[in-house]
Amino acid sequence: MSAAPPPPFQIVRMPGTGVDRLDTERATSLLKALSDKRWLRFGAAFVLGAVLVLWIIRIWLMVAQYGLFTAVGFDFGMYLAQVGALRSGDPVGLYQLDILDRYHQTLAVYGGPGGSVLQSAPVPYPPLFAWLLLPLALVPPLVAFLIWTGLNLLALFALAWRIAPLVPSSIRPWLPVLLLVFPGILPSLILGQPMLLLALATAELYLSLRAGRDVRAGLWLACLFFKPQYGILVGLLLLWKRRGGAVAGAILGGLVVLIGSLLVAGLPALLAYPGSLADTAAFRNDVTNPIDMINWRSLVLVAQTLMPGIGDELALGLVLVLGVLTVCLLGLIWRGPWNTHDRLWPARMAALWMATLVANYHSHIYGLALLGLPMAAALAIPGLSIRTRWILAAGMMVPGVLEPVLLFVPALRHLPSWLLALSMAAGLASILVETRASWQPRRWTAALHGA
Repeated sequence: MSAAPPPPFQIVRMPGTGVDRLDTERATSLLKALSDKRWLRFGAAFVLGAVLVLWIIRIWLMVAQYGLFTAVGFDFGMYLAQVGALRSGDPVGLYQLDILDRYHQTLAVYGGPGGSVLQSAPVPYPPLFAWLLLPLALVPPLVAFLIWTGLNLLALFALAWRIAPLVPSSIRPWLPVLLLVFPGILPSLILGQPMLLLALATAELYLSLRAGRDVRAGLWLACLFFKPQYGILVGLLLLWKRRGGAVAGAILGGLVVLIGSLLVAGLPALLAYPGSLADTAAFRNDVTNPIDMINWRSLVLVAQTLMPGIGDELALGLVLVLGVLTVCLLGLIWRGPWNTHDRLWPARMAALWMATLVANYHSHIYGLALLGLPMAAALAIPGLSIRTRWILAAGMMVPGVLEPVLLFVPALRHLPSWLLALSMAAGLASILVETRASWQPRRWTAALHGA
């Protein structure tokens, strides 16, 4: 009797994580064959090096021309202004633009030659966020920005460490650099955003869900209460799939943020917080720069430019309709039982974050940091179609390479963001096709098999 053929894939235990990883000899041999080509390694190193050099030149030019806390460090400067308002004894000023501007203008001495007037903006974070940054107010703003950047770089290396078991060993030494040029990472560091810290939290959320540790996953999800627009879809998914432990963990973590904010700033400041979210909701808000986002809102604004007959009300309606359709498409992708060991579960998680970014009303390029680990896990799936691999990989790589180049061409500097939005929409459609077996009605499936 002949031996049974080897299975199409085998389950491999990731050491120290309790997470099962799918692997195949075919995928491994293909990746090894590619990694053995010296020209490919040299070409990749050249492209990565060129992208980093262009970013360094661009950052140096921005600092030389405008100074700090204008473009470089702008968002972090607003966080320091919020910390100043919290320390003033009148925490309601956390969300009053005139109060924030008073503290923000103290950073103008770090601007260009002779200083400049800084443009202030709302800071839509709960009061607890400003309280957590209080220690940085004890050092000069420049030192505080360097410390904050260092913390985010540590998060980058921790994220690379968590991604490492998902990729071939030949790629692991490159991971920090690959992540650094991944779209959204450097913009997050330049602006002083906390997205790398949140990306690490969402990576732990992914790994905890995969390992069946739902309560821990919910606690990590609660970190997104600092940027609640990114947690809406994953929260709805956990409710839909009846992941009670994860929902309970998220509620518990959310209560920590809520009660902590109440204790450090008081009830009036906490009640003023939702208004700061509304301050950024205007369809053509110049402060939030929606034309540079990676969502339907940005693409509809482009369509308005090409077709001036589209009014703002119709444009807003289009954004809402496209967002609803995206959520419905995500529902089809996730149709079926919750099974973290399913081969396509990583692709579904990548689809979840892509839908979050493209359907979100307020979604800038630095939000792509959240997609780092889920994207790596999806590309590591054995048997994933070549079409989907190319859409996911090229959809991130091409805009990532173009971004530092087009920053020197002001007329085209928004193009990478629009390409990223389109590539995520294409990625969702391709993953939907990958998961068609779980969403086709059974009677149609049976009829097709009969035919």
